Amino acid sequence: MNSILDTITDGIVAFDREWRFIFVNQRGAEILGQTPQALLGQCVWELYPEAVETNFYREYQRALTEQRSIYFQEFYAPLDVWFEIHAYPSAAGLVVLYQDITVRKQAELKMQETCTNLQSQVEERATALTRLNTKLAAQTTKQQQLEVALKATNERLAQIFESITDGFCAYDREWRYTYVNPKAEELLGKTQSELIGRSMGDVFPEAIDSEFYRQCQEVARTRSAISFEDYSPFLDCWFQNTLYPYAEGVAVFFQDVTARKCIEQERNQLLIEAQAARIRAEQAEQRYAFLCEASAVLSSSLDYHTTLAHVAQLTVPFLSDFCLIHKLEEDGRLQPVVSLHHQPEKQSLVDQLGRYCQSSVARSSCLLVRVLQTGLPQLVVQWSDVVARSLVQDQQLRELYRQLAVQSIIVLPLKARDRIFGTFLLAVSDSERRYSQTDLMLTADLANRAAISIDNAQLHQRAMEADRLKDQFLMALSHELRTPSNAILGWANILRRQRLNERTAQQALEAVERNAKAQVQIIYDLLTTARIVTGKLQLNPVWVDLTSIIETAIVSLRLAIEAKSIELAVHLEPSVGPLRGDPNYLQQVAWSLLSNAIKFTPDGGQISIRLGRVGNRAQLQIQDTGEGIKSSFLPHVFERFRQADGSTQRPHQGLGLGLALARHLVELHGGTVHVESQGEGRGATFTVLLPLPSDVSTSVSPSRTLIPAEELAQTQQVLKGLQLLVVEPEPDVREMLTVILEGYGATVTAVESAQKAIEALNQFQPNVLVSDAAISNANLLMQQVKVLETDRGKEIPAIALTSSDREGMPSGLVFTGFARHVPKPIDPVELAAVVSSVATSDESQ
Repeated sequence: MNSILDTITDGIVAFDREWRFIFVNQRGAEILGQTPQALLGQCVWELYPEAVETNFYREYQRALTEQRSIYFQEFYAPLDVWFEIHAYPSAAGLVVLYQDITVRKQAELKMQETCTNLQSQVEERATALTRLNTKLAAQTTKQQQLEVALKATNERLAQIFESITDGFCAYDREWRYTYVNPKAEELLGKTQSELIGRSMGDVFPEAIDSEFYRQCQEVARTRSAISFEDYSPFLDCWFQNTLYPYAEGVAVFFQDVTARKCIEQERNQLLIEAQAARIRAEQAEQRYAFLCEASAVLSSSLDYHTTLAHVAQLTVPFLSDFCLIHKLEEDGRLQPVVSLHHQPEKQSLVDQLGRYCQSSVARSSCLLVRVLQTGLPQLVVQWSDVVARSLVQDQQLRELYRQLAVQSIIVLPLKARDRIFGTFLLAVSDSERRYSQTDLMLTADLANRAAISIDNAQLHQRAMEADRLKDQFLMALSHELRTPSNAILGWANILRRQRLNERTAQQALEAVERNAKAQVQIIYDLLTTARIVTGKLQLNPVWVDLTSIIETAIVSLRLAIEAKSIELAVHLEPSVGPLRGDPNYLQQVAWSLLSNAIKFTPDGGQISIRLGRVGNRAQLQIQDTGEGIKSSFLPHVFERFRQADGSTQRPHQGLGLGLALARHLVELHGGTVHVESQGEGRGATFTVLLPLPSDVSTSVSPSRTLIPAEELAQTQQVLKGLQLLVVEPEPDVREMLTVILEGYGATVTAVESAQKAIEALNQFQPNVLVSDAAISNANLLMQQVKVLETDRGKEIPAIALTSSDREGMPSGLVFTGFARHVPKPIDPVELAAVVSSVATSDESQ
């Protein structure tokens, strides 16, 4: 062991806990300028008192106190030497490995000191030789003492190396293990018996090609110490190695630094991740800023052409080298809206690509059409000739892509509210740029915002059009209401102020009645339209004979037909048979279509009415030779409030509701209605198709109307002998009801409130109660009626005056206790007939 340590080129000393030298190798004594014999047993601080106040003292004390290895470099002025120190605590005290690193700076001085030391050693050895000659007799005893001391020294060295916290091993020139301390056994995972005497290659074959083996060879060749870190894959550890050459081989101190290396790697990984996160954050900030700017652009105008042009300018060249935006027209065509290339010399190619995607040749293989069909975006990360041939079959279209040098492409649908408004194509021709999923997400967001902008622009246009139609309709409505009002008020004023002959007075009354009915019809059409829009319109289907419906419409419009000398041709096939429907609404359909034909047919024109059977449907056709319909207006004929001429100065008046109501009413019956016209001045043909029942029993007959009741009501004394209680809050209406009912022979008591009616009921028993359905405390009145019926043992039938037009009585009134209802405005004949029917029914019971 001494021979190994003496041959190591570094100084090695060992101190006990009293800081006395207990071992000094030859090199260590040389560096300190002493002999081993001169140092052994001496206190280092007494030998070198100048070192007490230096870093040598502090670091040695710290190593011993903290029981950890210490490494430092320090200059010792008394020796004029720079030291490199490795201090290791041991069970006996402290082991110090040190090197003189002032070779180059103090070469000459060191050489002189070396010569002096050598001369001293020669003199000492000569003196010692003389002494040895005089003490030859005692040589044997001293030799025995030296052997004992050497053995003790070896034992102490063994204890020192076994107690240090670093691994230590020594190799001979054949790379065989000659010494291994316990820490080295632990780190290498082998015992001394498995290592001593065996070569490195035998124990660890993988080490032959390792960095550690190469460094060992380098130290053996150069005879210079070296320190380095390396990873041992066969031990799965990182080691800090210090290699020292010695006469018989190489000695190695090594530490397991795997934990430190893991921390360093984790730190480096965190740095890499932080850098990546910073880049992602910067990119996200750029995307956010881009989308904010895009949102501002998209909301800056309601003209989507201008807006999309600004969007294209944002994306080129930030997101693409060129872009194409197409709008999907109602007829399915792709209309290019914007095409932009960042290189002006290639703009014509992009324009040509945009136009070519419209052609029928390219549609079957155009990427835009695929996106329209699927509604999904398409990303091509790497465009190539092979990809082009698989996606685009048209040679000319592929050639355009080639001339544009497309490298990567994204095609997106402009989609909002599950509706596709067009497509958005972006492409890059820069060989360094490629689209990714992140780009797809960003552009998809942009396309969604652009689609919403287009949708908002179209909705704004529709809202503006609806607002225009509303204003036009209100103007027409005002005109249509004022026209009959003028006649009504004018004749009323004449009747009040002038004495007219019987014929003129009769004309005045007819005019007032006719214009009042016109106003009622307008209100009725508006209410019906409102019910259709809100989904509250209900049909009361019965068996209906279409022939009688059409004949009634013809009779009601006969005067208008004759006034314009229109030639009317009617052909009604009896084979059509009855169908299920609401007679009132079917009557309105026939009346609306025929009155429309009369309105637009000039004097002396022709109108043809045909009713026939087409398969399992009844077909009604009304054809005229009138003004005809422009092709541009044909799709809007059946829209509410739409008229070819909406001005108040138009030659034909009306609100534009009749045909819209006819369409809705026909559709509610499960049928269809459409119009054909060859253009202006060439007339129009309206065709109604209604479903017929597959099998109609011969016992079924069409519904009967209230004509017998009307004939009964025309008898002036039909209500004679009846006592009626009328409840109506409006004085004028109350007076009118009294006059009507008294005119048919009834005795009428009219009151203005439910409270007054209850007081009247306590005075007499009316045959019929006629009450406005909207009076206050109507429920209280009907409860009192039920109480009186129970007390007197006789029913008091009640009739409600309502604004629910001609449909069946509202269920709320039935629940309250009313037996029948009469809609406002009140028809005197109908009112008398209903009163007579409930009174007769009550008497029969």
